[in-house]
Amino acid sequence: MDNEYQEQGHTDNVHHHHQHHGGEHRHEHTAANKAHFDEMASTYDEIPGAVELSQKTSAAMHTKFPEVFDSESTLVMDFACGTGLISQGLALYAKSIVGIDISEAMIAQYNARASRLGYLREKMHGECVELEGVESELHGRKFDVIVCAMAYHHVPSIEDITRTLVLHLRPGGSLLVADLAKGEATRALHASHENGHTVTSMDGIDEDTMRSVFEGAGLVNFKYVDHASSATLRGNELDVFLASGMKPRSD
Repeated sequence: MDNEYQEQGHTDNVHHHHQHHGGEHRHEHTAANKAHFDEMASTYDEIPGAVELSQKTSAAMHTKFPEVFDSESTLVMDFACGTGLISQGLALYAKSIVGIDISEAMIAQYNARASRLGYLREKMHGECVELEGVESELHGRKFDVIVCAMAYHHVPSIEDITRTLVLHLRPGGSLLVADLAKGEATRALHASHENGHTVTSMDGIDEDTMRSVFEGAGLVNFKYVDHASSATLRGNELDVFLASGMKPRSD
Protein backbone atom coordinates (compact mmCIF):
# COMPACT_ATOMS: atom_id res chain seq x y z
CA MET A 1 0.00 0.00 0.00
CA ASP A 2 1.65 2.96 0.14
CA ASN A 3 0.77 5.41 1.94
CA GLU A 4 0.67 7.28 4.68
CA TYR A 5 0.44 4.48 6.73
CA GLN A 6 3.49 3.65 5.43
CA GLU A 7 4.98 6.41 6.79
CA GLN A 8 3.33 5.69 9.76
CA GLY A 9 2.69 2.46 9.97
CA HIS A 10 0.54 1.42 7.67
CA THR A 11 -0.16 -0.99 5.53
CA ASP A 12 1.35 -2.33 2.91
CA ASN A 13 2.81 -0.99 0.25
CA VAL A 14 2.06 2.17 0.21
CA HIS A 15 3.96 3.81 -2.04
CA HIS A 16 4.21 6.57 -3.89
CA HIS A 17 4.27 7.26 -7.29
CA HIS A 18 4.01 10.57 -8.51
CA GLN A 19 2.88 11.49 -11.77
CA HIS A 20 3.56 13.48 -14.63
CA HIS A 21 1.74 16.35 -13.17
CA GLY A 22 3.35 19.73 -13.64
CA GLY A 23 7.05 19.51 -14.27
CA GLU A 24 9.17 20.94 -11.51
CA HIS A 25 6.62 20.37 -8.75
CA ARG A 26 6.15 16.80 -9.82
CA HIS A 27 9.87 16.07 -9.80
CA GLU A 28 10.37 17.68 -6.39
CA HIS A 29 7.45 15.76 -4.92
CA THR A 30 8.59 12.49 -6.48
CA ALA A 31 12.11 13.00 -5.14
CA ALA A 32 10.76 13.66 -1.63
CA ASN A 33 8.63 10.52 -1.70
CA LYS A 34 11.41 8.40 -3.13
CA ALA A 35 13.85 9.54 -0.47
CA HIS A 36 11.30 8.94 2.27
CA PHE A 37 10.43 5.44 1.21
CA ASP A 38 14.01 4.48 0.42
CA GLU A 39 14.88 5.42 3.99
CA MET A 40 12.07 3.48 5.60
CA ALA A 41 12.10 0.39 3.37
CA SER A 42 14.15 -1.84 5.68
CA THR A 43 11.96 -1.12 8.71
CA TYR A 44 8.55 -0.57 7.15
CA ASP A 45 7.16 -3.96 8.15
CA GLU A 46 8.06 -3.19 11.77
CA ILE A 47 5.73 -0.18 11.92
CA PRO A 48 2.95 -1.00 14.40
CA GLY A 49 -0.14 -1.89 12.43
CA ALA A 50 1.50 -2.02 9.00
CA VAL A 51 1.33 -5.77 8.50
CA GLU A 52 -2.14 -6.14 10.01
CA LEU A 53 -3.61 -3.34 7.94
CA SER A 54 -2.07 -4.72 4.76
CA GLN A 55 -3.47 -8.15 5.49
CA LYS A 56 -6.92 -6.71 6.13
CA THR A 57 -6.79 -4.56 3.00
CA SER A 58 -5.66 -7.32 0.63
CA ALA A 59 -8.31 -9.60 2.12
CA ALA A 60 -10.95 -6.93 1.49
CA MET A 61 -9.85 -6.60 -2.13
CA HIS A 62 -10.42 -10.29 -2.72
CA THR A 63 -13.55 -10.78 -0.63
CA LYS A 64 -15.34 -7.69 -1.94
CA PHE A 65 -14.37 -8.25 -5.58
CA PRO A 66 -13.72 -12.00 -5.98
CA GLU A 67 -14.95 -11.96 -9.56
CA VAL A 68 -11.89 -10.04 -10.79
CA PHE A 69 -9.40 -12.63 -9.54
CA ASP A 70 -8.60 -16.04 -11.03
CA SER A 71 -5.58 -17.99 -9.83
CA GLU A 72 -5.17 -19.57 -13.25
CA SER A 73 -5.26 -16.47 -15.42
CA THR A 74 -5.26 -13.09 -13.63
CA LEU A 75 -2.27 -10.83 -14.24
CA VAL A 76 -1.99 -8.25 -11.44
CA MET A 77 -0.01 -5.03 -11.07
CA ASP A 78 0.51 -3.86 -7.49
CA PHE A 79 1.22 -0.16 -8.00
CA ALA A 80 3.23 1.60 -5.29
CA CYS A 81 3.83 -1.88 -3.99
CA GLY A 82 6.22 -1.11 -1.17
CA THR A 83 7.59 -4.20 0.54
CA GLY A 84 5.01 -6.50 -1.01
CA LEU A 85 2.54 -7.04 1.81
CA ILE A 86 -0.48 -6.50 -0.43
CA SER A 87 0.98 -8.71 -3.15
CA GLN A 88 1.62 -11.45 -0.61
CA GLY A 89 -2.04 -11.32 0.38
CA LEU A 90 -3.25 -11.56 -3.21
CA ALA A 91 -0.73 -14.03 -4.66
CA LEU A 92 -2.95 -17.07 -4.11
CA TYR A 93 -5.68 -15.47 -6.22
CA ALA A 94 -3.55 -14.47 -9.22
CA LYS A 95 -1.52 -16.17 -11.89
CA SER A 96 1.19 -13.53 -11.49
CA ILE A 97 1.82 -10.24 -9.73
CA VAL A 98 4.21 -7.46 -10.75
CA GLY A 99 5.02 -4.87 -8.11
CA ILE A 100 5.81 -1.34 -9.32
CA ASP A 101 7.39 1.32 -7.10
CA ILE A 102 9.64 4.36 -7.49
CA SER A 103 11.72 3.31 -4.48
CA GLU A 104 14.59 0.98 -5.31
CA ALA A 105 14.91 0.07 -1.64
CA MET A 106 11.23 -0.91 -1.46
CA ILE A 107 11.60 -3.04 -4.59
CA ALA A 108 14.61 -4.78 -3.03
CA GLN A 109 12.44 -5.64 -0.02
CA TYR A 110 9.61 -6.72 -2.32
CA ASN A 111 11.78 -9.15 -4.27
CA ALA A 112 13.34 -10.48 -1.07
CA ARG A 113 9.80 -11.20 0.17
CA ALA A 114 8.91 -13.01 -3.05
CA SER A 115 12.04 -15.13 -2.67
CA ARG A 116 11.23 -15.98 0.97
CA LEU A 117 7.75 -17.03 -0.10
CA GLY A 118 9.30 -19.37 -2.64
CA TYR A 119 7.87 -17.63 -5.69
CA LEU A 120 9.61 -17.67 -9.04
CA ARG A 121 9.96 -14.38 -10.93
CA GLU A 122 7.10 -15.42 -13.19
CA LYS A 123 4.80 -15.54 -10.17
CA MET A 124 5.81 -12.43 -8.20
CA HIS A 125 8.50 -9.84 -8.78
CA GLY A 126 8.99 -6.10 -8.40
CA GLU A 127 10.33 -3.44 -10.75
CA CYS A 128 11.53 0.08 -9.92
CA VAL A 129 9.69 2.29 -12.40
CA GLU A 130 8.16 5.76 -12.36
CA LEU A 131 5.17 5.45 -14.64
CA GLU A 132 4.72 8.32 -17.08
CA GLY A 133 1.58 7.20 -18.87
CA VAL A 134 3.01 6.15 -22.23
CA GLU A 135 2.18 2.96 -24.11
CA SER A 136 5.80 1.83 -24.40
CA GLU A 137 6.52 1.69 -20.67
CA LEU A 138 6.49 -1.70 -18.96
CA HIS A 139 7.16 -3.09 -22.44
CA GLY A 140 3.54 -2.53 -23.31
CA ARG A 141 2.27 -5.07 -20.79
CA LYS A 142 -1.42 -4.94 -19.90
CA PHE A 143 -2.99 -6.24 -16.69
CA ASP A 144 -6.31 -7.79 -15.72
CA VAL A 145 -6.24 -6.10 -12.32
CA ILE A 146 -4.26 -3.15 -10.96
CA VAL A 147 -4.31 -2.59 -7.21
CA CYS A 148 -3.01 0.45 -5.35
CA ALA A 149 -3.06 0.68 -1.58
CA MET A 150 -2.38 3.79 0.44
CA ALA A 151 -0.60 5.70 -2.30
CA TYR A 152 -3.23 8.04 -3.71
CA HIS A 153 -2.88 10.53 -0.87
CA HIS A 154 0.78 10.95 -1.83
CA VAL A 155 0.51 11.66 -5.54
CA PRO A 156 0.42 15.20 -6.97
CA SER A 157 -2.58 14.39 -9.16
CA ILE A 158 -4.90 11.44 -8.62
CA GLU A 159 -6.50 12.29 -11.96
CA ASP A 160 -3.17 11.82 -13.75
CA ILE A 161 -2.22 8.61 -11.98
CA THR A 162 -5.63 7.09 -12.56
CA ARG A 163 -5.41 7.76 -16.30
CA THR A 164 -1.93 6.24 -16.31
CA LEU A 165 -3.06 3.09 -14.52
CA VAL A 166 -6.08 2.72 -16.81
CA LEU A 167 -3.69 2.81 -19.77
CA HIS A 168 -2.07 -0.35 -18.43
CA LEU A 169 -5.36 -2.22 -17.94
CA ARG A 170 -6.71 -4.66 -20.48
CA PRO A 171 -10.24 -3.95 -21.74
CA GLY A 172 -12.50 -5.44 -19.08
CA GLY A 173 -9.77 -5.09 -16.47
CA SER A 174 -10.33 -3.61 -13.01
CA LEU A 175 -8.63 -0.92 -10.93
CA LEU A 176 -8.88 -1.33 -7.15
CA VAL A 177 -7.71 1.57 -4.97
CA ALA A 178 -7.56 1.53 -1.18
CA ASP A 179 -6.78 4.70 0.74
CA LEU A 180 -7.63 6.86 3.74
CA ALA A 181 -11.20 8.05 4.05
CA LYS A 182 -11.75 11.78 4.33
CA GLY A 183 -12.02 13.02 7.91
CA GLU A 184 -10.50 14.70 10.92
CA ALA A 185 -8.61 11.57 11.98
CA THR A 186 -6.78 11.45 8.65
CA ARG A 187 -5.87 15.14 8.87
CA ALA A 188 -4.67 14.75 12.45
CA LEU A 189 -2.47 11.82 11.46
CA HIS A 190 -0.82 13.72 8.62
CA ALA A 191 -0.46 16.93 10.58
CA SER A 192 1.35 15.12 13.38
CA HIS A 193 3.91 13.45 11.15
CA GLU A 194 7.24 14.91 10.15
CA ASN A 195 6.85 13.58 6.62
CA GLY A 196 3.59 15.38 6.01
CA HIS A 197 5.27 17.25 3.16
CA THR A 198 5.00 14.08 1.06
CA VAL A 199 1.21 14.04 1.44
CA THR A 200 -1.04 15.84 -1.04
CA SER A 201 -4.47 14.81 0.28
CA MET A 202 -4.13 15.82 3.94
CA ASP A 203 -7.78 15.19 4.81
CA GLY A 204 -8.04 11.89 2.92
CA ILE A 205 -10.23 11.29 -0.14
CA ASP A 206 -14.03 11.02 -0.27
CA GLU A 207 -16.35 8.85 -2.35
CA ASP A 208 -17.51 11.62 -4.68
CA THR A 209 -13.93 12.50 -5.54
CA MET A 210 -13.02 8.88 -6.30
CA ARG A 211 -16.13 8.45 -8.45
CA SER A 212 -15.33 11.62 -10.40
CA VAL A 213 -11.70 10.63 -10.92
CA PHE A 214 -12.52 7.06 -11.98
CA GLU A 215 -15.27 8.10 -14.37
CA GLY A 216 -13.08 10.91 -15.71
CA ALA A 217 -10.46 8.30 -16.61
CA GLY A 218 -13.06 6.31 -18.55
CA LEU A 219 -13.77 3.62 -15.96
CA VAL A 220 -17.29 2.22 -15.57
CA ASN A 221 -19.16 0.18 -12.93
CA PHE A 222 -17.78 2.32 -10.10
CA LYS A 223 -18.13 0.71 -6.69
CA TYR A 224 -17.13 2.04 -3.29
CA VAL A 225 -16.68 0.11 -0.06
CA ASP A 226 -16.54 2.24 3.08
CA HIS A 227 -14.70 0.87 6.13
CA ALA A 228 -12.97 -1.78 4.01
CA SER A 229 -10.24 -1.95 6.65
CA SER A 230 -9.02 0.13 9.56
CA ALA A 231 -6.06 0.94 11.79
CA THR A 232 -5.15 2.93 14.88
CA LEU A 233 -2.12 5.10 14.25
CA ARG A 234 -0.78 7.81 16.54
CA GLY A 235 -4.00 7.59 18.52
CA ASN A 236 -6.17 8.17 15.45
CA GLU A 237 -8.81 5.64 14.41
CA LEU A 238 -8.44 5.53 10.64
CA ASP A 239 -10.84 4.13 8.07
CA VAL A 240 -9.69 2.80 4.72
CA PHE A 241 -12.04 2.75 1.73
CA LEU A 242 -11.87 0.55 -1.34
CA ALA A 243 -12.91 1.88 -4.75
CA SER A 244 -13.17 -0.11 -7.96
CA GLY A 245 -13.87 0.56 -11.61
CA MET A 246 -13.68 -1.39 -14.85
CA LYS A 247 -12.10 -0.44 -18.16
CA PRO A 248 -14.81 -0.80 -20.83
CA ARG A 249 -14.47 -3.95 -22.92
CA SER A 250 -15.23 -1.95 -26.05
CA ASP A 251 -12.24 0.28 -25.40
